[in-house]
Amino acid sequence: MKHLSRQLVLALILIISGALLALIGRSIPGASAQVDDEYRWLYDNDELFNQLSGAARSGLEVKFGKKVNLKDTKNKPLRPKTQGSKKIVGNSGVTEAPGTPVGNDPLSPLGNTLVNDPNADVTSQDTQSETALVIGSGSNVIAAFNDSGSFLGAARKFTGYSRSTDGAATWTDKGSLPSGSDGDVGDPNLARSNSTATIFLSTLSFNTRQNLLIFRSTDDGATFQPPVNAAPGFSAGVDFQDKEWLAVDNFPGPGQGNVYAAWRNFSNTAQRNGITFTRSTDDGLSWGPTGGTLIDSLGQGTFLTVGPDHAVYLFWWNANSSPFRITMRKSTDQGATFGPITAVATLLGVGGNGDLGLNGGFRTNSFPQAAVNPVNGNLYVVYNDRTTGSDRANILFAQSTDGGSTWSGPVTVNTDGTINDQYMPALALTPDGASLCITFYDRRRDPFNSQIDRFGVIGSISGSAITFGPNFLITNQSFPVVRGVDPAVNTTYMGDYDMMAADSNFFYTTWGDNRDQSIAAPSRKNANVRSAKIPIVGPGAILTLAGTGLPTGGNGNGVIDRNECNNLNFTLRNFGSSPATGVSATLSTTTPGVSVSQALSAYPDIAVNAKDTNTTPFQLSTSPSFPCGSTIALTLTVTTVSGGTSIIPFQMATGSPSGPVRINNNTTLPIPDLSTVESPVTVSGVASAISQLTVSLFITHTFDHDLINGGKCRPLVRSRTTAVTK
Repeated sequence: MKHLSRQLVLALILIISGALLALIGRSIPGASAQVDDEYRWLYDNDELFNQLSGAARSGLEVKFGKKVNLKDTKNKPLRPKTQGSKKIVGNSGVTEAPGTPVGNDPLSPLGNTLVNDPNADVTSQDTQSETALVIGSGSNVIAAFNDSGSFLGAARKFTGYSRSTDGAATWTDKGSLPSGSDGDVGDPNLARSNSTATIFLSTLSFNTRQNLLIFRSTDDGATFQPPVNAAPGFSAGVDFQDKEWLAVDNFPGPGQGNVYAAWRNFSNTAQRNGITFTRSTDDGLSWGPTGGTLIDSLGQGTFLTVGPDHAVYLFWWNANSSPFRITMRKSTDQGATFGPITAVATLLGVGGNGDLGLNGGFRTNSFPQAAVNPVNGNLYVVYNDRTTGSDRANILFAQSTDGGSTWSGPVTVNTDGTINDQYMPALALTPDGASLCITFYDRRRDPFNSQIDRFGVIGSISGSAITFGPNFLITNQSFPVVRGVDPAVNTTYMGDYDMMAADSNFFYTTWGDNRDQSIAAPSRKNANVRSAKIPIVGPGAILTLAGTGLPTGGNGNGVIDRNECNNLNFTLRNFGSSPATGVSATLSTTTPGVSVSQALSAYPDIAVNAKDTNTTPFQLSTSPSFPCGSTIALTLTVTTVSGGTSIIPFQMATGSPSGPVRINNNTTLPIPDLSTVESPVTVSGVASAISQLTVSLFITHTFDHDLINGGKCRPLVRSRTTAVTK
């Protein structure tokens, strides 16, 4: 019987252990009930784990659980300071300066079109970010992005894609990819062969981490075929592919149509650990060499591009030296061999992957993006880095005119004049090699360096001379940092990169945007993907509301109160690429009890990055019944000869008491029988209208039952407090 009891106990232990493992497997949505330890060595090594891309981190955490990242405890979101009682709040709720609304221009000239379908985000897994982009034939544009909403149930998918058939004016969310048993875990990249019209979409693999997946589309992104492996000859549990990039040779001659891939292989075999390269010479159907070509032993953030002479350029963030660098290797034989490592730029940032340590606790990097001029072969590279002093993030540009042998010193392309952050640039070049555009995330409009916009700058190219125009605003609403709210996404992740594309008329850009309320969790924001198309000559004037003076008129206290007529002045700022001319604005309101008596006013012409105020004050009247202390909803419709119409909604606060003011009269006053007395109370120190008055009395009498209030006898009391509201 004892032997049987031991067997029973052992069986119970096994059953309980199995149940616990099943619970652990279910602790993260979509996780396998049987924990796979093949890559535990990579998950447990904090240094290596922090070098992984956001998609790769999330994929490992799905298997092994959430990690507490040191960044979470060091970089807490900045809490904006109190702005004062007279601020104006735009849709984004952030201000460019005290009393100044920003991020509230929903009809700016560029538009911000949703790329994914937000109505599909019905669970807390509602993150779309880290965007890839390519132009197809005709008016087709294809975008891909990390999508935690694809990772539901038993699905091992983490990538979404969308397609536009009208030049990025509208988008159709196409759902997930046909990844089969491999699954996909995001990090999408897109490229196109102009000779075959094949579109290539690469992602990391969910189940076979030693593989790198290439999805082919032969119908302009309407559908994608099951993936092929661009990393043959690697071993499960030993090799882990991450942060890939693609390029296609689209120039006539030998090598045309070749497809190239580069990535970081995290391997526990030293001979295979590092930046790795393969190629396809049959339109992406097969790849080699087996085991890849090792480019460098350390680093992350690969980027590939091809020159008109068929040279292949491979760039990456290099951690093999101190200080860290952006480096490059060049192949002149279609990727068969590569020349020596060339330094492109030396970095000041010392964080892992070039992390900038920005406010908000989200991960950043200093990965490069590059382009080759299709006419003269000059090379261009953009990246972000720290600068001296307290400015932690700027966008830097470098050029090579000798095939990458030497590089110019870095040029800072953001011209904000603040210490606010600019980070994660993307780069595109027009087919004629005459213009380039750089877009990036930017915090210049928030004095607290927290809320985020997307900005851009266009450079005109003449030989080796590049003339950058003004920085211009792309987003029409600022958005906050959103991280750590999606159970399937790493807690520091908010995207690692974005792509751009260009044709002869427009630059196309996509980005991760956190302005929208989550459907599944309405109390918070979620991440969607938006797009904009920028004319190659620049977007023109883009006007935003940059401030307001105090109301004048009324009772002269500088606050809008009830039963008043106030004069208002609003300052506009031009965040566009050209001056705003013929500017006028019309003020309107939908708030009951408020009317606009002077609705139209003109403005002087507003130069690029300049501000100006209306020449004639707007006039706003409130009725006697208007509730003091409430907000007024206003809309400023701004029309220009040079840039069309912008509609700017915002709110203004009205006068309200700052708090109770207590006045003690401390007067002892006898009240003769059957008579009344008056006791004046002087009120001072109140700067606005009194909305409520409370009077407290302390009364004593020899016989309490003699006291009469309103003709009614009162109960026997020793004292009484009476409140009177007026």
